[in-house]
Amino acid sequence: MENLESRISIVIRPPKNISDKIMEVKKETGVYYPGYEESFPHISLYHCKFEESKYPELLKIMSNFVSPTLNFTLTDLKFLVQPKRNSTFIYFNVLESEKLQKLHEQIVEIVNPFRGDLIRFKDVERYKSGKMTEEEFEYTKKYGFLYFMERYNPHITIGTIDIGDFQKEKTLKDKLDALAGQKFEVDTIFIRLKRRSIPDETVIFKSETTKIQLK
Repeated sequence: MENLESRISIVIRPPKNISDKIMEVKKETGVYYPGYEESFPHISLYHCKFEESKYPELLKIMSNFVSPTLNFTLTDLKFLVQPKRNSTFIYFNVLESEKLQKLHEQIVEIVNPFRGDLIRFKDVERYKSGKMTEEEFEYTKKYGFLYFMERYNPHITIGTIDIGDFQKEKTLKDKLDALAGQKFEVDTIFIRLKRRSIPDETVIFKSETTKIQLK
């Protein structure tokens, strides 16, 4: 029998003009995050392995979520060299990270109890292979992902390139630098459940996207 894993994602998205430009450049350059080639630009607020039977209850709880609309400003394009992954990670930050931190913590407080003790297969494998320390694994067990709460680093992912591919870096800067400093308003949270085959991570089911309006 095929192994399956269901996960939820809770995100906010930049407006259409910013998203369209990022998707256009990703398509032109072939720069994506592996396994997420069709993913629209977003900032993750929470994601985790999740029991599908609890999903309707989660949506019901989240339908009553209250938060004001939020305004953000994009930073310059960032390049982070990751030697352990043999790649350079490309992304945008937002200047108002403290607003995102607060929103993230609100979401974690609501959603994390629904997760129980579920951990993604790939995180368990990272721990077993020594790529995650005991402390990091305990943190992952607590929140469902290593980089949440005080480790949270909100960003908009562009993709990854080979370390030292300076021509591709220059191309991305030339094409995306115009977005730096752009301001945008966020008035909606997006929630979705996906079912993937394990370990190849193929998406075999996507729920409808639920939109939660900020008030």
